[in-house]
Amino acid sequence: MARSRVSRSPDRRGRGRDDIRSKERSRRSPSKGRRHRTRSRSASRDRHRARHEDRSHRSSRREPSPSRDRGRDREREREREREREKREREREREREREREKEREREQDRDWNRENDRGRWEDGSRSLKRREDSRERPRRDGRRDGARDPSPARRRGASPDSRSRRPASPDRKRRRTRSASRSGSPAGERNRGAKARAASRSPTPSGASGSADESSSDEDSPSSEKEQEDEEERLRKQAELEEVLIEEEVARRVKEQIEERVRAAMSSDAVQQSLQMRLEAERKVLEEQVQRELEEERKVAEEEAAKAQQAIEAKQAELAAIEATRKREEEEARRKELDAEAALAEQRFLELQRKAAEAAAAAREEESKKKKEQAQVFGRNGARTKLSFKLFG
Repeated sequence: MARSRVSRSPDRRGRGRDDIRSKERSRRSPSKGRRHRTRSRSASRDRHRARHEDRSHRSSRREPSPSRDRGRDREREREREREREKREREREREREREREKEREREQDRDWNRENDRGRWEDGSRSLKRREDSRERPRRDGRRDGARDPSPARRRGASPDSRSRRPASPDRKRRRTRSASRSGSPAGERNRGAKARAASRSPTPSGASGSADESSSDEDSPSSEKEQEDEEERLRKQAELEEVLIEEEVARRVKEQIEERVRAAMSSDAVQQSLQMRLEAERKVLEEQVQRELEEERKVAEEEAAKAQQAIEAKQAELAAIEATRKREEEEARRKELDAEAALAEQRFLELQRKAAEAAAAAREEESKKKKEQAQVFGRNGARTKLSFKLFG
């Protein structure tokens, strides 16, 4: 009774709870209960440690290594450097190809100039030989006492003089026939021109007498034919000479233009201008290359900054995951402790109930014993006297 009162007192509740637990352990197998509780605690501790190690291993496996990131950055930088060097080599090869093409074009121009000069020299020599070959039969076939034709006649008469010159009989006959056939007014004009030419036909100045007149009349068709042939030949020769003169003039003009252009190109001012232009183009190319390199550097810096931001974001994400994991572990630990406390409280209440039942059973047993004693000793508590007969 006293023990149950002590366990129920509020100021000594902990001690009574410990006594109840010790009684319960003694009532059961004490060594087995302690061993079972120790084994369960060690198993839960091992399970918690294994779960924590597994999570830490997975988080460490997900976390990127800083040295690995630095190695990747260095590899990317080397790759960009190799790409830049490759582009520089490509540009240098392109410039070399352009220079080679320019040299080839210059050589082609020089060869064309030399070829044109040789062709012009051959043409001038052939023209000179042609002129000499024309002059030689003219000088050899000229009649004695006849004077050389004038330079204007050698070169050929002008178009006005050719139009004023009387045409050959065959040609006039053809024109007259064609005009008369056509019935056009040109026929009448041709017939009138023929009559006027016949009326104006010259008579030989040195002729005297009827014999000379008859001989001159007989020789006039042949002399007119020869004269017409000579005029035709002279006309063709004049046309050829005009063509050759035009070609020679064009050649000489072209030579003079090329000489002037060559002299101008070889002058100091032109060379200085070309040098200045080359310097300007070189500066433009250098500025372009510099701009490209600057743009590539900016792009590389932006990529590096983006990579660093990605790394920082990943680290922040991993830190958030780690914080979440810690909160979950703390929450799980707190829930486990609360569950253990609730289980202990329930066990304590059960033990307290059993202790109360045991105390009630003890009180009932004690009262029963007292009742039995009262029955044995009587109401007043005196002992019943008994007598025995030893001898009958």
